[in-house]
Amino acid sequence: MPLTITTPSTVIASAIVERVPGFAYARGAEVTFRDTPRRGEPGIYEARNGELALATQGTTQAQRSFLAELFQGEFKRYPGQDALYFTTQCPVLHVPSHLALSSTIEQKAILDDSRAPLAHASHSAVIAPSDIPRLTKLAQIAPLLSQSQSFARIESSILDALHEWCKPGFNWGDWNKSDEAIALYNNDLLEQATPAQLEKLLTAIQRQDRFVEGTIEQAYKSNLLTRIARRAAAIIQLS
Repeated sequence: MPLTITTPSTVIASAIVERVPGFAYARGAEVTFRDTPRRGEPGIYEARNGELALATQGTTQAQRSFLAELFQGEFKRYPGQDALYFTTQCPVLHVPSHLALSSTIEQKAILDDSRAPLAHASHSAVIAPSDIPRLTKLAQIAPLLSQSQSFARIESSILDALHEWCKPGFNWGDWNKSDEAIALYNNDLLEQATPAQLEKLLTAIQRQDRFVEGTIEQAYKSNLLTRIARRAAAIIQLS
């Protein structure tokens, strides 16, 4: 039974899909996430705060050591949890170049270079075809946001561009406290943000605006929305 990992928001270009020593990776592939592994089946899935969780049942120390080296981080255990939580926020996978591409990767979208080998993941974002229209729409308001107009005057254009950037079921409250969120808000990570990270950030801004009126307006006045729109434009240009 394959040990399945799909691309988390904090990982840009690679997916590891098979048990040690047969792990494989893909470039340019956006793969489907399993929320939790089926009972008795080892698996890796995205956990809170951008961490990765490895279900411990059926896994080996060799697997965990391999992943720790690969992701350049370490595992920790939470009381009462049948999983080990991986503590890295690193957006780059350090992948041994001898690993071969596996045909077992569940792919939602495969770009032309998805079968190209690489020694490590690139910092450039990979666009799924479904992301292109909303990235384009977001990028198109960058010049408007840079004109220092009143929020009331451009509010409808902003809301229209943000409408498709709302992640269903996303725990934005917990995410807002994460290292990933703080880095995005402070612009430390925003210049390298992936579409998935932009989605989380914009979801959090929109959801918070429902409880704290003026959150979107403040994001505009602080130039956060301008930087987000410019990042969307950069992602399109780099792809």
